Amino acid sequence: MHKFSLIVSTLGERPDDLGSLMRSLLPQSDYVADVIVVDQNPDPRRVSALLQPFQGTLPIRRLRSQRGLSRARNLGLPLASGTLVAFPDDDCFYPEGLLQWASNWFEAHRKYDILAVGVNDAEGVPSGNRWPQDRCDIHPINAFRTTFSSSLFIRTGVAKSGKFDIGLGVGSGTPYGSGEETDYVLRLMLAGARARFDRTRHIVHPRRDMLSGSGSAQRAQSYGFGMGHLLRLHTLSLLWASFLTYNLARAGWARAQGNRMGSEMCLAQTRGLWQGFLAPVQIAADRRGVRALKSAAVQPNPSSLNPM
Repeated sequence: MHKFSLIVSTLGERPDDLGSLMRSLLPQSDYVADVIVVDQNPDPRRVSALLQPFQGTLPIRRLRSQRGLSRARNLGLPLASGTLVAFPDDDCFYPEGLLQWASNWFEAHRKYDILAVGVNDAEGVPSGNRWPQDRCDIHPINAFRTTFSSSLFIRTGVAKSGKFDIGLGVGSGTPYGSGEETDYVLRLMLAGARARFDRTRHIVHPRRDMLSGSGSAQRAQSYGFGMGHLLRLHTLSLLWASFLTYNLARAGWARAQGNRMGSEMCLAQTRGLWQGFLAPVQIAADRRGVRALKSAAVQPNPSSLNPM
């Protein structure tokens, strides 16, 4: 039986949501090795008080860090003691039985290192990784539509072999407001990990897409900027062009339906995609080895990363 290390970054600004996540773990606690909560609230008392009701029943470890999703996950990863790692957002929750199912899945699929499940909102409407296939291997061409940080489960040895790029994602302090989980998965796969998407099970996460009316143009542009930058980093220019075309078509469709806000959001993300792809690329030190590996077309042995 696998046990999970769950790395949760939080500011503690959504107390009801964080409580829902913790409560969803209680009936699945036999499968939880540790809940590593990375507290990024300036007031250390805030998150501590929210976690207090669960301290006796869940194996919670609380750390503190500066803001940034990628920074928080990198801080928590070395402390993971389970055989599998996950990165739930503080506003998602795991339906009962999900951890047992994922544990069994990894036992039955030993050649895979990474699993991405589906993402639905509380009403059952897809709210993330909207890929048309229900099951498929993950490749660069579909990674942007199958990977979603809260839906990922990764063998711990593989997860610890890489780091999230702290220049990507929410709280990074850069214009690149998204893409950190996709970048992380792509780099793990480049190093030999195998990944699979399976919508048979799902996590629950609020819907905040561009046509739902729950976001902002600024957020959409920031996410587009991060995606465009990431597509440039991984030299996926044709995929970038397809995203531009798709977003422009969605903007036109939304406008025709009278959804002016949705249309503006799609156009904002399109601007971000364009600007992010064309922005100057600076390769951080921990990314240079990945670029060299890709340039040399090295074919590493996947078993070197797989602890099973």
